[in-house]
Amino acid sequence: MEDEPLAYHFNHIYQIIYWDEKWIYISHRIECEEKIIAVVLAKCTLKKDAELIPFESIIHKLNWEMKPKDRFEMIDRFESGETLFLKTVKHE
Repeated sequence: MEDEPLAYHFNHIYQIIYWDEKWIYISHRIECEEKIIAVVLAKCTLKKDAELIPFESIIHKLNWEMKPKDRFEMIDRFESGETLFLKTVKHE
């Protein structure tokens, strides 16, 4: 009987899909052997101490050639789900 491998090779593909004055939305996809294992949408912000750092300033400092995209419907759905989750957690 052959031993099963203890580790698998995973690919983590991520992409900044949208940003505004406060938030950055990053999609993450994890694949193993060309199969999608997980898909995640992350919402984050950049701060130094308590001060918000606009993502546009980071893009400029790094000389990235990124243009803002239209807001995806999935982000609105994400936001409504986050709101529902936070309301539920507060009531428990």
